[in-house]
Amino acid sequence: MAQAEVLLHIRDAASTYGEEQKAQVEKVLGELDSLAKPRIEVLNKIDLLDAHEREDCLSARRCRSAWANRRGFRFSPYRRGNEALLKAVDAALHSDPLVEAELRVPQHEGAALAAIEGGMIVHSREYEGNLVRLK
Repeated sequence: MAQAEVLLHIRDAASTYGEEQKAQVEKVLGELDSLAKPRIEVLNKIDLLDAHEREDCLSARRCRSAWANRRGFRFSPYRRGNEALLKAVDAALHSDPLVEAELRVPQHEGAALAAIEGGMIVHSREYEGNLVRLK
């Protein structure tokens, strides 16, 4: 944890023990001398909340982070909108930021293509003659 640039605190929005769990995480972070690290609070499973609780969460009255150096996000694996979370993580990272690039690699460069596929998120792939164009 000492080398982490940013911490994601993923909490279960539907848990009845949420505040106790949050306090325990804060205690452990204090013991690890990591309270000063930037943190992003992510509330998962908002789809399990009833309509009233979900509305409170979405309006940020219940789920917004009150910490000055952290941002709060509401998240469910069944919903879209996770792009904002990814952008917040990217903004918090200084040593390894996301970079968008367009590459043209000869098809016969299989090792280079495999390295790109293994280490990057490829949004699109097009073939132009003997080249592969990757974004």
